Amino acid sequence: MASAKEIVGLDFNADYLSGIERVLQSRFEEMCDFYSAALDFSDIEGVHDMRVASRRLRSALKMFSPFIKKRPLKKVRKEIKEIADALGEVRDRDVAIRTLEKMKDKAEREEIKEGIEKITESHNIVREQARIALSETLSVERLTHLKEMFNQSLNKAIENERESLKEENQDTKIKSLRTIGSEIIMSDLKKFLALGQKNIYDPFDVDALHKLRIMAKQLRYAVETFADCRNDESILSFAKMIAGIQSSLGEIHDRDIWIKDLNKCLRHAENQAEHESTLWLLSRFVKGRTKHYCMALEHWRDWREHNSTKVFLKES
Repeated sequence: MASAKEIVGLDFNADYLSGIERVLQSRFEEMCDFYSAALDFSDIEGVHDMRVASRRLRSALKMFSPFIKKRPLKKVRKEIKEIADALGEVRDRDVAIRTLEKMKDKAEREEIKEGIEKITESHNIVREQARIALSETLSVERLTHLKEMFNQSLNKAIENERESLKEENQDTKIKSLRTIGSEIIMSDLKKFLALGQKNIYDPFDVDALHKLRIMAKQLRYAVETFADCRNDESILSFAKMIAGIQSSLGEIHDRDIWIKDLNKCLRHAENQAEHESTLWLLSRFVKGRTKHYCMALEHWRDWREHNSTKVFLKES
């Protein structure tokens, strides 16, 4: 995953509304900075980088939703989701095609290679359509309009929140960004631990593992944003641990999607060679999924045994 951009001028001791505004502006700018790279289809990493940036932005909007007015940002959130979805459609095909090409190199029988080529061709067709859709979604006109709408909506959301605090006579007691940062990390950490205890031990519950992956991602983005606010170096080890389990769960999720697609391919195989190549891929994806599930369990065990986790929970 691409590293998060450093948020310049972020003051953790300032009031949380000023901090939220700076974080959201920075995350939005970071996403937009990848615009040209995302539309340069000669390098698939451009789409990946903008997709990750869009996820960080959406995560930040969700993370701060309890602290600012949601209504002014409703349309903006919808627009950003549409961009993220369009990026995801291309990225998912990029990953599938790259994986199939690697699998083809490992196949020894020529008929298996030919079958994989045919499956890859079908992914290429879908990817081209997704790229066209992404180019339309990321038109200059639309992105320019989104930038204007984002700035106006964010300003309005912050102003409305400040007015509400004044009406409630809370404007002189407003929390610092450091305070809400610690609250957010602790809240997400507790949710992650509870969800992990519930979801990690069933290897066949696809939806449960996917939900845990999303929660891991949310926690990681919170840690990335507020790592410095606790003045505690141990939190950096959390980022690495989160990245480990998130990566394993991501590999599982990819294979769950591919296994489902291959199941459809088996039902519509036109000949024996196509049937055999699909079975060959299916067996290897299932083996790969098992390997990554075992790795996720190891990460989870390490996480539960990590002393810093207990210290963090005691401090909450």
